[in-house]
Amino acid sequence: EKNRNYRFLIIEDNLIKMYDSNGKIVSGFNPPLFESKIIMQPVHIRIGSKDYIIIQLENGTLKILDRRGRDRVIVNDKIQFSDNSIFSYLENFTTTDIKGNLVKIDENGNLIKENLNLSSKNFIDIVNNNLVYLDENKLTIKGITIELPFSRFSKPKIFINSNIMLVGITDLNEDKIYLYKENGNLVKGFPIKGKSVIDIEDSDNDGKIEIVSKLDQFSIVSYEINLSQN
Repeated sequence: EKNRNYRFLIIEDNLIKMYDSNGKIVSGFNPPLFESKIIMQPVHIRIGSKDYIIIQLENGTLKILDRRGRDRVIVNDKIQFSDNSIFSYLENFTTTDIKGNLVKIDENGNLIKENLNLSSKNFIDIVNNNLVYLDENKLTIKGITIELPFSRFSKPKIFINSNIMLVGITDLNEDKIYLYKENGNLVKGFPIKGKSVIDIEDSDNDGKIEIVSKLDQFSIVSYEINLSQN
């Protein structure tokens, strides 16, 4: 609501608490003690005018709560969660499982699996209903598959800048940052040096984006990229 009435969710094993911006516990949020350990950070998703707090449990249960911590959607199916969080995708709560399926749950708790033939160590990102995923050395952007060198990669990350969609991914073995357009083309001048997940922002409002990455154990680096030249 842009009123800076922030809420912070803190988890410990199978317990979750909500704090306000003054560090005080929010008394109106009273979820139960869950039957299993929480394995990922909680996610807030808004679909239409409804708010949902999403919790993934170690036993495969997906908890979808309201603002007071009560069950808002009941999901009866168990999910073999991958290392991905939960995203909003086409008005579904969406993730992947270790069998390589795209798992979608609607607001009635119905679960649908779409087999993407991914390995168990897949990574996805979703922004504004745009889906990208990494499987071994194959990065797929809106249905376009790019073959990367065989290596160890960070999770892919989508950025939307002035209606331009970009996808960043880092080769963690070779310390190389790749930046792709939504058509699968590598942005001119890439790869560049970096060794962490990147962030992108036009921080000085000059129409050129800055890419920030960890450079080594003790420093970070910021690159300015002029997309108009690509």
